[in-house]
Parts: sequence; structure tokens; C-alpha cells
Amino acid sequence: MNEATDVLLLKLAAAAKENRVVDLYTLIGSMTLQVVGTTAFGVEFNTQELDSTDTKLGEEQQQTAQRLRDAVAFIFSVSVFNFSAYSPFIFLFPFMAPLLRVLAATFPDKGLLKMKRSREIIIEEVAALIRQRRLALNEEVNGEKQGGARGLREDTLGVRKGVAPGSFLDLLAFVLMLAGYETTAAALSFTLYLLAANPDKQQLLVDEVDSFGRDRKPSLEDLESLPFLDACLKEGLRLYPPAPTHIREAARDTEIGGYRVRKGQWLGCAVWSMHRNPKYWKDPERFLPERFIEGAAEHEEGVYKKWFPFGDGIRACIGARFALMEAKVTLVRMYQRFTFELEPGQVPLKIRNNITISPENGVLVRTIPRPATLQREP
Repeated sequence: MNEATDVLLLKLAAAAKENRVVDLYTLIGSMTLQVVGTTAFGVEFNTQELDSTDTKLGEEQQQTAQRLRDAVAFIFSVSVFNFSAYSPFIFLFPFMAPLLRVLAATFPDKGLLKMKRSREIIIEEVAALIRQRRLALNEEVNGEKQGGARGLREDTLGVRKGVAPGSFLDLLAFVLMLAGYETTAAALSFTLYLLAANPDKQQLLVDEVDSFGRDRKPSLEDLESLPFLDACLKEGLRLYPPAPTHIREAARDTEIGGYRVRKGQWLGCAVWSMHRNPKYWKDPERFLPERFIEGAAEHEEGVYKKWFPFGDGIRACIGARFALMEAKVTLVRMYQRFTFELEPGQVPLKIRNNITISPENGVLVRTIPRPATLQREP
């Protein structure tokens, strides 16, 4: 995680030196996808190298990284409501869902086929990279050579036949991509946007980071001692929950709020709307991290009863803790070295709403290097 952040900081430093505008969403997306590869699968996705002019990747490595990034980007670019011709009918006629699912599996349309292929690419490439890593480790342990790079890659292809859709690796790859890549990239980008748009809040975060230290890499224990950092991230997730609607399927016939719900029906929980509802929040459209600080009036009223960007209960996102940790580490290290100025014309920020929400045109900022030493008052 820290190694991927090191690469991100180098890119930001280069942009600052050239006084160049950067898109934080794109840069952070490449970083979070790289982190998924190293932390979840123990392999290098090399996605941060794709946009480097001095990349050291071979042609095959570049192709693998590009295929992974393109496949993941497609999955998160579609709308759950209309990416397939079957989608609207499932929502309009939920009692027909079992039949529609059979039809979709038997006669998939173009949208379903492209989604299926994108998932297969992720599974195939991840499986191949894992196999390649294992062979390399065996070679180190045994002191034996397994052949050239070409032969090694060809051997990795054999594992693809054994990874079937619906298998554990299929589920693991997809869930970890969701938790560790897109939602984390969106959460970080939106939080950085809000901080850049509110310089007073950005300065408060800078002060807390300085009190922690500018030459230290934060550990998991350190993150627990940075309450304003935690508050900024949670307020960013309140205003821009990466998954604006949570879909659940009724396990049995029931009644909710006077409405009859049949077993198998889909229910949507409008997180975006609830997070901005004045019935539940004071000044809901304002970026007020203080509301998540212990002792604040809103916090004491039960702020977490109405905040659920990762869902709640037994179906809550299993990657929430990982995503929050990754986001906090990245924010600390970014603000140890830089602050950010928002480019004009981005308030309000244009949003793209698909499976998750993301900045439609990115988050464009100028990176401002911080002084090497703090200026202390005499």
C-alpha cells in the first residue's frame, strides 16, 4: 500500500514541478487497482506504470495491465438499470425475475456478453498472475529455472481452464476489485475534491497531519489517533456515497411501511437521498466533518444511525475496513507533502451514476508542494 502511494506521490511531485493540472480520480484509480493486486493477490498489476512516459514494463506486461484496467473500468461504467435489455423488466416486473434470469442466461444480449467477458478477463489475468508468481517463488526456493519468460507465461495460461465463473476465485476477484479499487478511488477523489473546495477544512487536516509528523508512514494504530482525518473521510462518504443505492432481495413475504413485499422482490435503499435529507442531517448539503467528531452535538445524537455508505447488517460490505484504511493512509501521505487547489468550474461537481458514482470529468486540481520545514512563530 505504501509502495503504491510512493509512486502516486512521485507523479504528483512531477505535476507540481511543471505546474500541471492533474486528474486525481485517474491517478488514484490506477493506484488503488495496483494496491488490490499486491495486497489481495500478492501480484503486480502494474497499472500505475501504464501512464508513465519512462515505463519499464515489457509489451506483454503492458497488455496485461491494460486489459485488467479496461475490464474493471467497463464493469463500473455500466448502469445496473439499463446495461442489458433484461434489466428494466426485472425492476418493472419483479415477479418475473426467475423467468427473466433463465432467459438472460440462455439468450444473453450484447450487454450481458460484454459484462461476462470483462469478468472473465479479470479472473483469467488474476489467475495467470498468481500462477506466475507461484512458479517464480518455486524457482527461487528450488534454485531451478523454469524456462524463459515466454515459456513461463504459456504455463500460466493453463490455470485459466480451471477457474470457472461462479467459483471462489471469481467471487473473490470481483468483490475485492469492487471494495479495493473503484469505491476507494471514488471515496478518495470526492473527499479530496471537498477538501480543495473548502480550504479552511483542508488546513485543519493539514494541521492534524503535521501534529502526527511529516516524515512518518502511518501504521494501523496511528490512524486511530487522527480523528479529523476520520471525520473528513466519513463526511465525504456521506455526501458522495460510492454506492448511492443498495439493492436487497426479500428473503420472505413481509410488509414494510405499509407496503406489501413479496419474497424475491428487489428493494432499493436510497443512500444518497438519506445522506442528504434535512430530516436526518443539519445543513445536509454542507461539508462539515465536525459532525463526526466525538462530542459534537450531531455525533452525540447518533450520527451512525443514519450513515451507511457500506450498507449495514450481515450484508454490509466485507471490504469496508480495508477501503477506509487504504483511503486514510493515502490521505495522510498526500497531505504530508502537498495541498491541492481546485480548478475553476467544478462546483458543483458533475457526477456519473452507474453501478457506483464517480466524477464525470474527474477531479482536476493543481498540486501545491508544502514547504520542507514548518514555519514556527517566534
